[in-house]
Amino acid sequence: MNISIKKSYEIFCTIIFAIGFIFQFLVIQERVGIDGMTWFQSIAKTLSYMTIWTNIILFVTFILLTFNKINHFKPSYFSALLTYIAIVGVVYHVALAHLWTPTGYLLVTDRIFHTYGPLLYLIYWLFFTKKTPLDYTLSLKWVWYPTVYTIFFMILGLTTHNYPYPIFNLDTLPFLTVFRNLFMNLMTYIVFGAIIIATNNFISKRKGEVVA
Repeated sequence: MNISIKKSYEIFCTIIFAIGFIFQFLVIQERVGIDGMTWFQSIAKTLSYMTIWTNIILFVTFILLTFNKINHFKPSYFSALLTYIAIVGVVYHVALAHLWTPTGYLLVTDRIFHTYGPLLYLIYWLFFTKKTPLDYTLSLKWVWYPTVYTIFFMILGLTTHNYPYPIFNLDTLPFLTVFRNLFMNLMTYIVFGAIIIATNNFISKRKGEVVA
């Protein structure tokens, strides 16, 4: 049975993300017992990061693509997902990468979730997803996902005093500073979304495709 280039790429990406989550499980396991950390606390720490949320969505997406279970998804879904994973990669390398030096299992997950994963999905979006004209107002609608995450991690931080990202830490920063950072974070999603929509529409126009 011949497998198309698209299907081969989907399978390859699924395997890469699977490797990432296998090593992430090893990271969770490795933390248990350090400073009295329990399994529950180690899992909660892992799930407190936007990177993990977005890569879980990406991993599930590639699994569904591999088994042909996602064909009914609208083209806007893939552009929204590119917005989310692009921000994971760009923000990490611009603002967060210098704050730590991962080693061991963490180094593998760091590279897959922050570098290779975003690049693999960008390639998939460019060459294997259907492009139809998208309205720019979608960039506003796509903010629901980071908004839900923001509410989650702020509640987590207020109750446990463990903030995933230092720029949102109310224990060390004034409220207005944190509020400004939260606002700028959400604006980043809108700007990235608009850029991706513009790129999508440009490609769509070049290919002469119309709205289905």
